[in-house]
Amino acid sequence: MAMSFIFYETFAKQLKLLDKELRYKFYEAIVEYGLYGTEPDFTGLEACAWIPIQESIDNAKARRVKNINDGKKGGRPEIPQEIQQAICEDLQAGMKQKEIAAKYNIAQSSISYIKKEVFDKKYQKPSENIENHPQISETHFEYQKPNANIENLDVDVDVDVDVDDNGDGNDIPPEVSGGDAPPAPVQKTQTIPEQAKRLALLLYDLHRQIDTHFTTSQKHIEQWAKDIEKLNRIDKRSYEDIEKVIRWAKTADNFWCPNIISGSKLREKYPQVFLQMQQQHTRDPPEGKNKRFDCNVTGAQEDMPF
Repeated sequence: MAMSFIFYETFAKQLKLLDKELRYKFYEAIVEYGLYGTEPDFTGLEACAWIPIQESIDNAKARRVKNINDGKKGGRPEIPQEIQQAICEDLQAGMKQKEIAAKYNIAQSSISYIKKEVFDKKYQKPSENIENHPQISETHFEYQKPNANIENLDVDVDVDVDVDDNGDGNDIPPEVSGGDAPPAPVQKTQTIPEQAKRLALLLYDLHRQIDTHFTTSQKHIEQWAKDIEKLNRIDKRSYEDIEKVIRWAKTADNFWCPNIISGSKLREKYPQVFLQMQQQHTRDPPEGKNKRFDCNVTGAQEDMPF
């Protein structure tokens, strides 16, 4: 006697095709055979309809018994050692588990179990523990000595920032352990034209006339002079035009007065400022020269010499 059995959907579809009396007869036959194993005494067409139903019930019972027996053995059927060895060889050859399962007519879950419990432990090299990994040593970069002919190279380098802001030589690479001390870097001395220095001081002095609390360091003034030199040398702006732009921009009622407060800002906004200055002079030409265009700035030069 079975405690249960599987009533498939196909049974219901088949029985719906029968008349009510015969349908009840088949329902009763399925229950009697599924639970108690009692075979009905169908003949003729009834027997033909019964055979596939009986086979489905028998196959379901056989699978259930097999699963129960496999569960008593640990959940998986016993696979002969020679088959396990052959499966491991196939795994080592690179075959997929699905292909191996089809080859030996074994469930893919069993192939996975053999791979984990047999193949990975006996055929694969044990994975190295992280503690056994060699420690990755720190990479040491050797300081490359500059080419001996570097002083003979004709290089025109435009440097926008000072390499050593503090002037303490901290930008020189440290000594390499176990090697010679690196040679001192070749420093290129840049001479700032007097015109650029004068205009930098002019910019400072004119801004001080607008904002008496404004102050900056000599080092910043020197950087302004470098920016103005680039404005002349690289951007091809004459020192005469640069001075006109500075004097025009630094008038109290000018939009650019509070915005042009450094050499870099002057260089950045120069095209716009110069164009607006020309447009204003074209639209409203002055009767005489503007006082700011004629004044000479000397006070700042005494306070902040280069």
